[in-house]
Amino acid sequence: MWNDISGNEISFVDTKYLCVGIVDIVNSTKITADMGKSENVANYYSIFINTMAAIARNFGAEVVKMWVTALYSFFQRRLSPHQIRHLSKMF
Repeated sequence: MWNDISGNEISFVDTKYLCVGIVDIVNSTKITADMGKSENVANYYSIFINTMAAIARNFGAEVVKMWVTALYSFFQRRLSPHQIRHLSKMF
């Protein structure tokens, strides 16, 4: 539950189904080291974070944290097996 009455940002009380999603770029330091311009590196990370956040939100997730090469999300509702397969292909 988000923004519950206790004042917490996230509460796991009274939540039956939970899923935490973590998406990270493997070898991002090596990949970006060869890019040269800092604008290219910034664009690379921006595209990744914004695309992954949009996909997660499309499946009902709340983005909890973004950290350079990773996106952490929280799914509060239950996903069907079909949705889980589709989501795993997207990430």
